Amino acid sequence: MAKTHKQIDYTKSKYHNPKYRPRAWLWWIAFLFAAGGGALYYYFTEVVEFDPTSDMKGIIALVVAGVGVGVCTISATAHLWFRR
Repeated sequence: MAKTHKQIDYTKSKYHNPKYRPRAWLWWIAFLFAAGGGALYYYFTEVVEFDPTSDMKGIIALVVAGVGVGVCTISATAHLWFRR
């Protein structure tokens, strides 16, 4: 028998699908932050040799990348912390 509009469960959404991961992109962003920060650190400490402030710029790039990775990781795992 066909379902009428009163019998359809409208509370189901794509978030109830276990294969749907709305926070997966945050892990990719965290990976890009880490890769970019590592690449900038390498660039500033190894490639740029004539700039006396290049070591400080490399450390700043690592700190900014670390903060970006941390924010993305906390945001990606927030559903675990707020469910408790």
